[in-house]
Amino acid sequence: MKTLITSVSVFNGEILLEGRHDVVFDQSGILSIEPAGSMDQISADTTVDGTGRTLVPGFIDSHVHITDPNQLDDLLKSGITTAMDMAMWPYEFQQQIRREGHGTNILTAGAPLVSHHGTHARIPNFPEESMTDDAHRARGLVKERVDQGSDYIKLILESPGNGGLDLDVAQAAVDEAHRAGKLVVAHAIAVGAYETGVRIGVDILTHAPLDRGLPPTLIVEMVQKGIVSSPTLTMMKGTAEFFADQGSDYRRAAGAVSDMHEAGAILVAGTDANQAPGVPANVVHGVSLHEEFHFLNQAGLSPVEVLQSATSLNARTFRLDDRGVVEPGKRADLVLVAGDPTHDVMATREIQAVWLGGRNVEGTK
Repeated sequence: MKTLITSVSVFNGEILLEGRHDVVFDQSGILSIEPAGSMDQISADTTVDGTGRTLVPGFIDSHVHITDPNQLDDLLKSGITTAMDMAMWPYEFQQQIRREGHGTNILTAGAPLVSHHGTHARIPNFPEESMTDDAHRARGLVKERVDQGSDYIKLILESPGNGGLDLDVAQAAVDEAHRAGKLVVAHAIAVGAYETGVRIGVDILTHAPLDRGLPPTLIVEMVQKGIVSSPTLTMMKGTAEFFADQGSDYRRAAGAVSDMHEAGAILVAGTDANQAPGVPANVVHGVSLHEEFHFLNQAGLSPVEVLQSATSLNARTFRLDDRGVVEPGKRADLVLVAGDPTHDVMATREIQAVWLGGRNVEGTK
């Protein structure tokens, strides 16, 4: 089924292309992007008028939690064509999600590595076998995740003494993951956790600190090491409100994003969407990414930078070379929105159509 979108503005994952374009794609991928009206008669099974609309790459959410396969459909209808699950268990459920293959394309860390002493160890039904306070055992858990097909490795870090993995245990996990060619994502909601993550050389720090500002020297080290932040401001706002009586302040998380952005750190969009019991805030799957866009914009990212954070930068960070951009030969994961989100990022809420692998998503126009 070949689709033609005529006379559409195109944000290609990096920039808004000059002028309007005709875009042709099918299930094999994006076939051509040419100036509007410049091609001879185009044969297509479906033609969509793109006048007054913008075509963007399918959005990527760098942090979700899937507990129900229907959540993948909720993500997809909001334009999220790829999502990174950050804690999925048991292994049989992980296999089920991969086997069903409907809704948003999902990648996962499997169950994260957690200390016996941390708050995550008290999450209802959290697998005992994923808890460790031993470096040798941590290496074994990483090998197990790799054998199970985990796409990356997730660690839970906290400020020293607050129940996260000890430094030597976390370092062993990072070393083993990197030896296996896997990225390491680290939970970090406090400055001490950021400091540990930077010291041991994780690849991605997820969340933004609520306790105090990030030291400028630490941000410089992040930039030098190429460590990425997925600040999940939507979750941090909810968490700060939940723990307000304990001194949590969302402004610290937003300020950390502003400081990292000004220093040139790589920021990727993620929400921590979840419906898990016992967490400080339940974030809705799908629509929350557009709220995240708003918060990132408020923190100082331009609309174009926000769009990059959810498309090309996320794809590059997670080594997904076939998506995150609108280019011939890439996957036809595409979202059509009304207006121009490169000037007003809230235009992403006005979704007109979504395509996953070149197929129109049911329920979108």
